[in-house]
Amino acid sequence: PEGREERGRLSLGGVDLEMEVFINGVKRQYGLGTPIKVPLGRELTVMVKKQGYEPFTQTVKLTVNNSSLFLEVPELQK
Repeated sequence: PEGREERGRLSLGGVDLEMEVFINGVKRQYGLGTPIKVPLGRELTVMVKKQGYEPFTQTVKLTVNNSSLFLEVPELQK
């Protein structure tokens, strides 16, 4: 349908229930195993935060030809 933005699916590994996930600075609910729907064709900054740890930040871009991505979050550093 026209006017509907194409969406991609971003899955995260290594995220625990105490971590907060932000996409372009906006906090997103992330249930383990449930992909986050994100716009295609845009650069997205993914940030994972946990109290008392250094945040993890990664820039990703999903496209029509590559519309799903699994991003492994490394162990956060204190």
